[in-house]
Amino acid sequence: MGRRKIEIVKDPYMRQVTFSKRRTSLFNKANKLSILCGAEVDVVVFSPRNKPYSFGHPRVDVVAAKYLQQDPKSSDSQGDPSYDASNMEELNLELAEVLDQICEGEKEAKNRDEILKQNSMTTLSELEKLRDSYKELQD
Repeated sequence: MGRRKIEIVKDPYMRQVTFSKRRTSLFNKANKLSILCGAEVDVVVFSPRNKPYSFGHPRVDVVAAKYLQQDPKSSDSQGDPSYDASNMEELNLELAEVLDQICEGEKEAKNRDEILKQNSMTTLSELEKLRDSYKELQD
């Protein structure tokens, strides 16, 4: 895709919408970078309404403290590569399970929607028949 100039959004409402859409993808990219490269990542962004949003791996405060030359290993097991790798594996497994559950839930919801559509069509045709028979009785 390459580099390209991005226009600044002037409308405050559209700026908020754009921010909301882009924030999630920005955090996803930071997460992928930390997973694929084993990098410590810290992303802090402010919304147009000055509300802060952050993402950090392993945690925002740990990465920020390291960047600011503070002691990043103040809590137990922080900075231990084996702990980080095993923790990341556990989190990835948990993420995979949750994604599977979401997919199953979406399939179930789709099946329910199809059943409801079929039932409502049957009900509609039954109502039309009932209406026709009612008209015949009135005549």
